[in-house]
Amino acid sequence: MKKIVIAGALLTLAGCVQVDNYNEVVKAPAPAGLEGYWQSKGPQSEMMSPDAIASLIVTKNGDTLDCRQWQRVIVTQGKLMQRDDRVLQRDVSSGYLSCRTHRQYPGV
Repeated sequence: MKKIVIAGALLTLAGCVQVDNYNEVVKAPAPAGLEGYWQSKGPQSEMMSPDAIASLIVTKNGDTLDCRQWQRVIVTQGKLMQRDDRVLQRDVSSGYLSCRTHRQYPGV
C-alpha cells in the first residue's frame, strides 16, 4: 500500500513545464510521504551497467538532489515547484532549466 501511495506521488512529479528563469521558480514543500532518500533497485534502461545507481533526495521544504553513479557521480540540484494541482521537480543544468520525470525510480 505504501509503495502505491509513494508511486502515485512520484507520478505527480512527472511532466515538463516551460520556465525561463530557475531563480523565479517558487519552491513548494514536499507532499506528505515524498520527503526522504529514494534509490533505484537495479539498473535503469538508460544506464549501462547493473552496478549503476540512481538516487533522489527530497527535503521537507522542497529542495531536491538527483544523483546518478556508475564510474563517476553526476549530481543535479533542484527544487520542487507547485504548478496547478501538480508538484514538479525543477533542475538546474549549466544555467538552463531542465525537467526530470520521476517514473525512472522503479524502486519506490
